Amino acid sequence: MKLKIKRLGAVLTTCAALAIATFAWQRAPAQTQGLLTAVATRGDIEQTVLATGTFKPSKLVAVGAQVSGRITHLAVRLGEEITQGSLVAEIDSTTQKNELKTAEASLANVKAQRQETEAELANAEITLARQKNIYANQAGAKADLDSAETSVNKARAQIAAFDAQIVEAEVAVETAKANLGYTRITAPIDGTVLAIVNQQGQTVNATQTAPTIIVLGQLSTMTVRAEISEADIVKVAPGQQVYFSIMGEPGVRNAACDRTRA
Repeated sequence: MKLKIKRLGAVLTTCAALAIATFAWQRAPAQTQGLLTAVATRGDIEQTVLATGTFKPSKLVAVGAQVSGRITHLAVRLGEEITQGSLVAEIDSTTQKNELKTAEASLANVKAQRQETEAELANAEITLARQKNIYANQAGAKADLDSAETSVNKARAQIAAFDAQIVEAEVAVETAKANLGYTRITAPIDGTVLAIVNQQGQTVNATQTAPTIIVLGQLSTMTVRAEISEADIVKVAPGQQVYFSIMGEPGVRNAACDRTRA
């Protein structure tokens, strides 16, 4: 009886184990249906640093006025692309034209005085030659000869002084011409008009500082000036590849042409 009881217990135990195994096997597929699987591959893990920044042109020039006056003509529009040497604006040039006329008149006056002195020098040299001849023949006084020599030297000194005044007057004329040219403001570089600071009809004062008329920039190459937090700055190094996105398309990565610069 004991042997039968042991055999019956072993059979019951085996049946129970088979039942548990069958139940677990039937439950296993249901539990793995919600799991995501993927093939293991090798790749790079990207460590990114989030930073905000602004776009700025590679070249940005504030085109200003070097003379004071009222803006009589503004030749550009906002957003317009212009080339180097193109007219930007014109300033009332009445004062500069008058200054140029005054400088040219002063130059002509000095030149006329020099010509007059040259004629006096020629006459004084003739008189000196005559006095030398008379004195050599002992027919004249030494004082007359000395006076003639003094007249020649004086005329030559006056001509030298007029030469210096002519140089000074020519410099004044060139300065006046330059100031007149400053009333026509031209573009120093090729670029796009990004801002118009002073409009047509406004008066600008260039006595202490050069007032800005327009802001010109080259948009063909843009620079992203990023602000990185102190906690992330240690993760940034020169030579790293960067990309940026804009607020309108936050999910689109735009590759930067240049690399980061420390």
